[in-house]
Amino acid sequence: MIDSDTSSHSKELSFEEVYYTFYRPIFFFTKQLITDEFDTQDLVADTFSKYYRQRHGFHQLEQAKSFLFTTARNAALNHLRHQKLKTDKGTDIAEALQQQSAEDHFFDKLVLTELMIIVSEEVQRLPEKQQAVFRLSYFEDKSTEEIAQELHITPEAVYNNKKRAVEKLRVILKNKDLRLYLAFIKIFIA
Repeated sequence: MIDSDTSSHSKELSFEEVYYTFYRPIFFFTKQLITDEFDTQDLVADTFSKYYRQRHGFHQLEQAKSFLFTTARNAALNHLRHQKLKTDKGTDIAEALQQQSAEDHFFDKLVLTELMIIVSEEVQRLPEKQQAVFRLSYFEDKSTEEIAQELHITPEAVYNNKKRAVEKLRVILKNKDLRLYLAFIKIFIA
């Protein structure tokens, strides 16, 4: 999608495209660093606000992705530093920071974040019903009955669309990267 207010000949990414592609992965990534839900929402909103103010300089999703993850990471680290200053000695938060920065733990977060990005991108390529069912089920955590009511389909149709969507995503990830495939199975299938 292209912003309609662009006057240059180069194609700019629309804010909506970037937002819908990266909101969940950025939220997931930030939530791994900042456990408080409200603080996470604030930091993610600030991250997208900063992107919005500078959006005219981005022409590729990869550029936007790098900017968003870097901005979210920096905001989370600043938030943690600020929280540490607010505590008397900061020992609990300092210990949490040390634990969070362990290489294997950070690697797991990166794999999960990368998985969420790829899943978000691939879900957009699914047929409309499968896309809607997958998003409502996994991203919004709605029950089969809630999804059936919202989409005006039967619970069986919800089940079938969800099954097809997961199977398509499983095949795509199996062909892309083994570690992402294994993470996908652990989160979405097991």
